[in-house]
Amino acid sequence: MTWPGWVALALAILVAVLAVVRMRVRSRSEGLNTEVIRTGAMLDRSLRARARMALDLAHSPHVDPATAVILGDIASRCLEDEALGEPALEAGTGEAEGRDRLDLWDRTEMRERALAESELTRGLRVIVPQLAELGSSDPGLAHHLERLMDRWRLVGVARTLHNSRVAQALEVRHSFPGRLSGVRAPVAVTFDMDDALPEGSS
Repeated sequence: MTWPGWVALALAILVAVLAVVRMRVRSRSEGLNTEVIRTGAMLDRSLRARARMALDLAHSPHVDPATAVILGDIASRCLEDEALGEPALEAGTGEAEGRDRLDLWDRTEMRERALAESELTRGLRVIVPQLAELGSSDPGLAHHLERLMDRWRLVGVARTLHNSRVAQALEVRHSFPGRLSGVRAPVAVTFDMDDALPEGSS
């Protein structure tokens, strides 16, 4: 084989390798984009379940009127906020298009949602231990608090998982193979909030 032939063969091999790398990186990115949507929806469900339980607690006769108003207002705001991942899941949106619509997640709305959820956490962290003392003589209240704590724990698990997927997707996007392949990882941001449980809880 002549020298030009070897050059042509080397170029063909290089093009083939780059095509394989591009395909694999794009596939990895698309898979992570889908995971970001899925974990965002799971986090949203967990947050709303906790807020609904908090709202029910605000209507409990065990909570004083002033505290009930404050807790009810915070929980209601959490339930009214934009759903996480909702833009990517609108009816009639194709899978590929849906992944691109992750770019439409509003960072300001995400921040406001996280602030409201953190405010709810801080309120519950004060109220729940106080009500737990009454739970020993009220099985119904004790059961409600137990369910609330279960949903609170799920918030932490779901948020950790979602933030992990967002970080992985962004890592792929900013990596050299990712830039070389022109992949589009989601421009979604991590959901940073105070979700710490009351002291002594596990």
